[in-house]
Amino acid sequence: MNTTISDVAALAGVSKALVSRYLNGKSGVGEQSRKRIIEAIDTLHYTPNALARSLVTQKTYSIGVLLELIDSDVAISLIKGLELGALDAPGGDKYTLIYTSSFGDIQRKKRQMNYLTQGRADGVIVFGSQVYNDELIIRLSQTNFPLVLIENDLSAAQTDRIVIDNVGGAFEATQHLIRQGHRRIAHIAGNMNLKTTVDRMQGYINALQYHNLPVDRNRIVFPDYSALPDNRRQPIGWEKVFLEQGYVEMKRLLEQGEAPDAVFLPTDFLAFGAMRALEEAGLRVPEDISIVGYDNEIAVAARLGIRTVTSVQQPLEQAGFQAAQLCLRRVEDPQKATERIVLKTELKDHGTVRER
Repeated sequence: MNTTISDVAALAGVSKALVSRYLNGKSGVGEQSRKRIIEAIDTLHYTPNALARSLVTQKTYSIGVLLELIDSDVAISLIKGLELGALDAPGGDKYTLIYTSSFGDIQRKKRQMNYLTQGRADGVIVFGSQVYNDELIIRLSQTNFPLVLIENDLSAAQTDRIVIDNVGGAFEATQHLIRQGHRRIAHIAGNMNLKTTVDRMQGYINALQYHNLPVDRNRIVFPDYSALPDNRRQPIGWEKVFLEQGYVEMKRLLEQGEAPDAVFLPTDFLAFGAMRALEEAGLRVPEDISIVGYDNEIAVAARLGIRTVTSVQQPLEQAGFQAAQLCLRRVEDPQKATERIVLKTELKDHGTVRER
């Protein structure tokens, strides 16, 4: 026989109405009663009928999370923060986070967003800054649907946003190279369809200008990412593209004249590829050329058997934590004022920069 809400109420010594209030995330359940209800649920292995509950409450008790990639340090840190943030939020223990990844496939991402926002989730958290989903995000934000953006500072979207200061992070990375005596600092650009990439290049340029150094366009190279969307549909395809482009563009920088004495790269994957090119050319890091990357991909470096690089670490766990809390607050109060939270980055030294 299936366990019912009456069985839970009887074992906990409370009314069915109080158990119902707890299950539906409503206020008015005292701490002692809440503990007895939880113990009774655990003892009886009670599982609420999600379909019946959603018909009554008009809630799915699910939050959709849309990611670009799921197999990197970036995603791991973000997911950890999201889970902790949901658990810490009032009533958040009743919600399930549903993760989906597009691997850069534009149409897949649109289908995922449409699916989740049509009654399958009470709110959606979107990580990434791709240009292609701006129209969909703006339209969705105008419907008052609970939506939180991470790393997409889209001012036209009337929704909550967690913004990581990529301009500031890139500025700090480039300034670190300058303060160590470097003057010929090159930059291998990332995918310019991403706002994060544009911001990181801007931070690099800002640092050069702040220190009265010329912005030499010959030291800024733009890889060919035309194959990236198709490759990123496979879990490891995008890694190969970035590693290869870092390798190819570093070779180009070395062949076009006076070699740089340092390189700032907007992803660690580009940096890993660049270091392979330097090794083949007989150049040492950091003795001959200093390298700074972005994202602090320590676990990925270990998996690939590649040396870690001095890198900018994003506060992704903190971003995930706050995004989950913002989304759940928005679910409970759709009319609350939107929030924009800016988080700072931190430069992590892994020994690939030396003083000149």
